[in-house]
Amino acid sequence: MEQERDILKGLTKFTKKGELQSRIDRKNEEIDILKVGLSWIAKSYGYQNIQKFYATYHKSHSAYADYGEQVADWEKLKEKEVIGRIKKCA
Repeated sequence: MEQERDILKGLTKFTKKGELQSRIDRKNEEIDILKVGLSWIAKSYGYQNIQKFYATYHKSHSAYADYGEQVADWEKLKEKEVIGRIKKCA
């Protein structure tokens, strides 16, 4: 919206610029309200601020991804062991 507002020319500039600026202001207000809500949610779960929440989230996400890789490796190993046992029995 801001880019659209900045490229307006002539008479259109005066009529639409105010309308676009008003829409931009409303969106910025909505964003501010959402930020406050997000901060409140993080604090209600015991985090000091949203940055602390994100730091914890990224650490746990990374640990979970590592765990998923380890499980996949373990499953491949077990599959190879089972196939080896089947071949011995056959």
